[in-house]
Amino acid sequence: MTLGYPRIGILEFGIAKGGGLLSIEKHIENIRREIDVEFDVYGFGLEEGLPAPEDCRDLPFKWWQGRFNADTGTIKNKLKISKLVLGNVKETCGTFFEDYDAPPVGAALFDLDYYSSTRDAFQIFRDSGNYLPRVFCCFDDILGTNEYIGELAAIKEFNEANQAKKIAKPYGLFAERRAVWNEKIFTFHDFEHPRYNETTVGVDSL
Repeated sequence: MTLGYPRIGILEFGIAKGGGLLSIEKHIENIRREIDVEFDVYGFGLEEGLPAPEDCRDLPFKWWQGRFNADTGTIKNKLKISKLVLGNVKETCGTFFEDYDAPPVGAALFDLDYYSSTRDAFQIFRDSGNYLPRVFCCFDDILGTNEYIGELAAIKEFNEANQAKKIAKPYGLFAERRAVWNEKIFTFHDFEHPRYNETTVGVDSL
């Protein structure tokens, strides 16, 4: 970690039954054996499942209101370090950093299914003090879609609205490590982040 961040936030948007958060916690145990960094994990979700879709970009033929409802009591009992951020991301993302005193975000996993919810979750990229210069992102529901619907539509809209902030594919990843999930990996870049140009040459660093 050449940039020297002592704590990093990992965010999962869309908790469902909590499997994703449990997997994150398992990987953190392995990562901590290699690097001396603390991780704070937060899971965003609605107990009642998906909200009502806004329009066709939310893919109502595939997702619908109430799907993926979360048994938060059971989930909390299984988690070791993760915290749940319950409510619509349109509201919770707006005050998240103030409400939770969260460290800068280094990774964000988007599994909100909808275009609209993914769009609203991008509020986390509003202030450069709240994230690393580059943030690894995973978009779970892009397979079989395009830039006019779902998560890819939210990414396209974000990139068009922000000249110095972009969410883009890290080309070559699929060629080096063949797995379907590689297609889901993107990187958020803030070209005006005060630490964006600090060198990380020669290391795999955030």
